[in-house]
Amino acid sequence: MITSAQYSVTSTAVKLAATNQGYRDVYAHVTSNGAIYVGPASVTASTGLYIDKNSGIPVFHVPPYDELWAVAASGTETITVAVVGP
Repeated sequence: MITSAQYSVTSTAVKLAATNQGYRDVYAHVTSNGAIYVGPASVTASTGLYIDKNSGIPVFHVPPYDELWAVAASGTETITVAVVGP
C-alpha cells in the first residue's frame, strides 16, 4: 500500500510513519526552506537526522513496530511524505 501526506512541522514532534506489522519505506521531501530533523518519538533538533530541501528525497527503511517522527528547530516547516509498505 502507498500513502502520502504533507505535514507542518514545528518544535513539537510530528509522526510521519505510524507503527505497522511490516517494514515500510518512507520517502521524505522538505518543501520549505528550513531544516527538519527526523528520528524516534523523542527526536529533537539535537538528536535527529538533519534533512532540508537540498537533501533530495531520503528514504527511511522503518522496521516493524517502529515509527518515524519529525521536528523543526524553530518556526514551521513543511514536509511531504510517501509511505510504501503494508
